[in-house]
Formats: sequence, C-alpha cells, structure tokens
Amino acid sequence: MMIIFLFVITVTSLPCALAASRPITPPNPIHVPIFRRSTVSDRVANLPKVVEAVKHKYGFASTNSKRSGEASSGYVPLTEMQNNTPYSGVVSIGTPAQEFNVILDTGFSDLWVASTACTTCTSGPPLFDPSKSSTSKNLNSTLHISNASGSVTVSAQVFEDTVTFGGFTLPNQRLFATQAITADAWFRDDLSGLMGLAFQPISILQTPPFWQALDNQHLLANPVFGIYLERHTGVNQVDKGTTAPGGTLTLGGTNASLYTGNIEFIDMPKGTLPSYWFQQVQTVTVQGKSISVASNNGLAVIDTGITLIGSTIAQEIWASVPGSVALTGLYKGLYAYRTCPSLHLSHSAIPSCIALRCTACATDVTIAISFGGTNWAINPADLNFGTIDLGSGQMCVGGIFELYSTPTPANLPTWIIGDVFLKNVYSVFQADPPAVGFARLASGLENSGASGGVGRFPGSAASTKFCLVVLVLAWFFILI
Repeated sequence: MMIIFLFVITVTSLPCALAASRPITPPNPIHVPIFRRSTVSDRVANLPKVVEAVKHKYGFASTNSKRSGEASSGYVPLTEMQNNTPYSGVVSIGTPAQEFNVILDTGFSDLWVASTACTTCTSGPPLFDPSKSSTSKNLNSTLHISNASGSVTVSAQVFEDTVTFGGFTLPNQRLFATQAITADAWFRDDLSGLMGLAFQPISILQTPPFWQALDNQHLLANPVFGIYLERHTGVNQVDKGTTAPGGTLTLGGTNASLYTGNIEFIDMPKGTLPSYWFQQVQTVTVQGKSISVASNNGLAVIDTGITLIGSTIAQEIWASVPGSVALTGLYKGLYAYRTCPSLHLSHSAIPSCIALRCTACATDVTIAISFGGTNWAINPADLNFGTIDLGSGQMCVGGIFELYSTPTPANLPTWIIGDVFLKNVYSVFQADPPAVGFARLASGLENSGASGGVGRFPGSAASTKFCLVVLVLAWFFILI
C-alpha cells in the first residue's frame, strides 16, 4: 500500500515539477518583478518638491533645454527620482551586461542611466560604463537641460547599446547616459535611472521606448502590458534607502492571478494621439457625493512615475471633505484634513475639534474616479501622506493637489493620475487600439501589501500551493 501511495504521489507531483521548470521565453507573456524603494525619509516635508516635479514634467513650469546646439523641448526627470518613492525594475545594458535599477514610468518614453562620466554622481547607485561594453556606440550627441531657476541642470550623452529587460534583448537601443547634474540626489541609493513606458512621440530621442520596440518587432504575445503596484502603508512603509517587493509588470499580456473579473478597457479620448496614456475623467465621487467633470477639465494621463494625483478641480474635491483646508506657502496647492470621530464637524467647527483633542486623520476620505464606466475607489490609506502641524494642531496632508488654477493651457492634461490611484487597481496598457484598462485587484491584494505572484505565469501561484500541499502530505504518510 505504501509503494502504491508513493507512486501516486510521484505521478501527481510530476506536473508540479514540470510547471515549476517551464521555461519563460518570448512570445509568451513575461512577468517582471517590480521593487519599491524609498529615497526620502519625510514624505510630508518632501511633497512641495513632488508637486514641482510633476509640474515640470508636464510643462506647467518652464524648462530650458538644448541638444546638439539646437533648441529642444522635452521633460527630463531632474527631480523625479529624489522626490518620489518610486517603483522600479531591473534593466541590463551593454555586452557584457551591466545591471541597473530604474524607475518604470508610463509618463515618459526614454531610457536614462547615470554613467561613469558623471562627475557629480560620486556615491550611491551603479553607474553605466560604456567603455566596458563591446556593443556600445557613442552617437556624439549631448543634451543640456535646466529648470527655470537654473538651480538644477543636467547634461547627458546619447549612446546606442544592447538593452535587456524582462527576458527580452534588443540591440542598438538609444539611451541617455548622464554626464553631470547639479542635484546629485537625483541618483540616490541604488536607483540608477529611468525607463519610459509611454509612446514614441514624446521621446526626446524620437525613438520607440523599449516596450514599443518589442511590439513593433512582433516580439510580444499581445500589444499590451499589465501593471500591479503593491501597497506599502503604515507599518509596511518602506524605510529610506531600503527595498521591498513592489508588484509585477507583465509584458505581452496580463497576470490573471492579480485581478478578478473583467478588465474594463476604455479607448483614448477622441482628438488625442498615442503619446501619453490618456484617459478622460467623467465623474469623481467624494464622501458619497458625485462631482461631474466637464469635458475640458477631464483629460488625464495615467502615470506610474508619479506618487500623487494632480487635478485642476482639487479645490472642488476637497471642499466635499468636512474639515479640509487649503495649505499655503511652500505647501500651496496641497490640502489637509482633520475631523472628529463620529462628529463630522465642518470647517468652522475645527477649533471645537481641537479642544476635544481629536486624533489626526480621524475621518477616512473616500474618493472614487470613473473614466466612463466603473467607479474605481481609492483606499483612504493611500490618500493620507502623513501629518503636518499648522500651529493649531496636526492635520493630514491629502494625496490630491491642485495642478494649476489658471485657465487650462492648450494641449495640457488637467489630471495626472499617479500611484495614489494605481495601487488600487490592476492596470493594463494596450497599444492597438490605444486604450487603458482597469480591473479589480484579486482577493487579498486590495487592503494588504502581500505580493501577488511576482515572476509567475497566470495560475502558477495556485499550482505552486498545490505542489506544496501534495509534498507535505507525502512526507506525512511516509513518517506514519
């Protein structure tokens, strides 16, 4: 009987072993681990810089740039890496391969890395050394860029080299190798650069980003990639300079173990071209109250490289939250909130609330965003960026800020949808036809920081659990 049982166990376990060793090669969907690193120790104190970085990124603040002696425009992430708690992945460049951790950014289209030629990148991340790559080619082109005040400047050389990401390898990929930067905090800890995941039209180099180059060469199983960003809040907050699991990026498909139900795809708004990943915000629900968004106030970019949410109707949103106040000075454009438990006091009743020694952030802010279909709710924990002392007591700073209050500039988005929202959904970015899809997170992922099958095929997590159960039972009966 024991021999028969062991035979059954062996045969039953065989598919598990085969599944575990199944090779992951193109054109099957590839699941790439995402990591989360904190480069700041005080999120609230750093928020003004985050807001400034977003505005520079999308042209709401002046940026001066020149390339190869000719005037050029385009965003360079001068402050993004030092002012966010970014999600990153591992990219290899050159022959032999040199590995780097880079931010994965759907609001950008170029590949940037710090190089050994960077005289101000003296500590922290690994640096790209073109001289050690037999496939590296210097294109003798240099980009110089600075912010409006001139407080931050950067120059970078343009190279071509072999790039590997997620198991895919492409030769002759163009990239920026940073030579000098006045704010060397841009390269901190082990983050060496940034990989863009938007479309070619916004590329400074006017070259397809890596994912689009794969699609152009029909190397992806499907013209899509899916992203799950793992939540870290409260005790799970990432300490400065440390690394934690951050989710999964799937090239050429989706990871069915990370979401439930159907993916709701919505085409890019009419009149937009595939440059950024555009959507149109239709309604916002705040504390149960629905706010309609005018068509000229709803153009949104879905951006994994930004922590916050920026909106031109932030004032209207926070006006629906009892006890919220607009911040001033360095924090202008940001909002804070504080109400008493169960009392739901209005703004005028805040002094009474303080007298009762109410706990900061006693009220959960409930906000949901719809792009024309489902109302996608944001976890209140994601909207709370920590406390600020206003003199009369502490209040919580919210994760939605005023993008700009002047009349809408032409051709600029009115919403930037960052990680505050994206941690609450499974996101799918589709190239043909251009669309963005969202799905509800799988059970157990909505309110936790649990990892969701990083690096496995859809369904493989369940298969692994089954294998473990079978093997445990086998040893149990052997011992008996």
